[in-house]
Amino acid sequence: MNSAAIPPTDAELLSRIKKLSWLSEAQSAQLAREFPGRDFKRMEVIFEYRPAAPNRHLYVLLTGRANLVSYGRNNGGTIIAMLAPGVIPSTPIFSAPVAHHYQCKAAVNCRVMKIVRKRFVEVGLGVRLADERVFDEAFESMCGHLGDLCARYRSFLGLDLLTRVCIALAELADNFGIRDVRGVVIPHFFSHDDLADLVGGSRPRVTSAISQLERQQIVGHQGRHILVDTAALREFISSRA
Repeated sequence: MNSAAIPPTDAELLSRIKKLSWLSEAQSAQLAREFPGRDFKRMEVIFEYRPAAPNRHLYVLLTGRANLVSYGRNNGGTIIAMLAPGVIPSTPIFSAPVAHHYQCKAAVNCRVMKIVRKRFVEVGLGVRLADERVFDEAFESMCGHLGDLCARYRSFLGLDLLTRVCIALAELADNFGIRDVRGVVIPHFFSHDDLADLVGGSRPRVTSAISQLERQQIVGHQGRHILVDTAALREFISSRA
């Protein structure tokens, strides 16, 4: 009689996060004991950021995918980044003050650890902090890539839709893709609606853009997944951006 597969523990999932690979097995286990992960259902808010209420926690997405969503005065929420498992900054990194507020929302069912930042430093680095600004610098080094990501999406405003779709596909391939003999496979849970939200276009126009890339053999399909020739995609982006 076959027994059901035993799911990995939070400590095991934590140890698989590439940017936290420097944590020892004992440190991962201790953090998992003190801050057990929580399951979030699709569209559930993981945390919310408002400038007037700084967050003293860090979040680690153990499984699934999350979206960073911006809410302005005249929109009901715009996805500005799609996040793969790893450290999620609790404060969006922007180069200028912003009046909007932001939410990190589960894009699919996922599991997240919420860790007190000071305790993370004590366990992970063996340092007792009198001033958390020391940790802020280390934290930015772990997840500062999100600032670059958000900056790129803001620059979308000056690009045509096809180029924006290409950049989004390149980002998704880097963050979520699985290498295949024919290219990089982007999992099927990214829909054309997701891409439309991400690049600020309508679903029909995004579908049309992907069809154009398919005709040029830059993008294809492997079952329900998107197959990307990343070298050709980046060359195409360079010729247009």
